[in-house]
Amino acid sequence: MIRPRSISRLLTIALVAFVLASCAARPPRDDLDAQQQQALLLLSEGKASEAAALYMRIAEGVEPPQRQRLQFKAVEAVLTPDTLALARQYLDQIDERPLDSADLARSRLLHARLELMEGRASAALETLPTVLPGFPPELELQIRRTRAQRS
Repeated sequence: MIRPRSISRLLTIALVAFVLASCAARPPRDDLDAQQQQALLLLSEGKASEAAALYMRIAEGVEPPQRQRLQFKAVEAVLTPDTLALARQYLDQIDERPLDSADLARSRLLHARLELMEGRASAALETLPTVLPGFPPELELQIRRTRAQRS
């Protein structure tokens, strides 16, 4: 027969193991902030590809939706005529399933901007999301600007 004291010890051990495992799975917040600051520094130095690669590495260590938001930053860093192939590669790696409507719209916006840069205006127009109530104002503005660029 298992005594209540033994059950209590087992539960305590299991709880400690769970807490330790969850801490090991995620980098500390300060480390994430430092890495993102490093990516911003790389961008300011004109090293967009290196910054994007760093954002993608950082994204590997975090959970959705923060992972996808870091991946968006990677795509945005290399969304230029010289690095379209890399932007496409990073964009294709983003798992859209866990995204809310605003993040899904951001993904669609990046796809549309890529289509525009590749000279496919009609595909870009089809890809652009509809602005919905509650979208962040900056996202709404980017969607409207992209829609205006297609003409």
